[in-house]
Amino acid sequence: DETLSACMKETDIDKAKLSEMFDDDFHIKYPHDVTSKIVECGLGKVHFFNEDGGFNSKFVTEDLAKSLPVFVTDEIDAKKADELAKEIYHECSTPKGENLVEKMANFHNCVMVELKKKTTAA
Repeated sequence: DETLSACMKETDIDKAKLSEMFDDDFHIKYPHDVTSKIVECGLGKVHFFNEDGGFNSKFVTEDLAKSLPVFVTDEIDAKKADELAKEIYHECSTPKGENLVEKMANFHNCVMVELKKKTTAA
């Protein structure tokens, strides 16, 4: 997406380097230098978190619904993606971690686990 593309340019991380931050199950590796750079950059551009450190649920569920079709092999329409995003967000919405980067990595990994449970993941 646009944010990722901008952050890759700003941090001088190419696709090959970016792939290092993920394992075979598309879980984010943390701590990891690439993860820290990309996630910190992204968090500076989008409002994933509220001032209290909790997730901005409206933004996160909308963003999740937009990206879900990429991760599932089944065809899903916007309504199904929205429902699935809300279900997954409900399971993963309590951010765990010492800092925002760790919280984002843990949230992403929770989403991948829940997605696998609920669908045929790509």
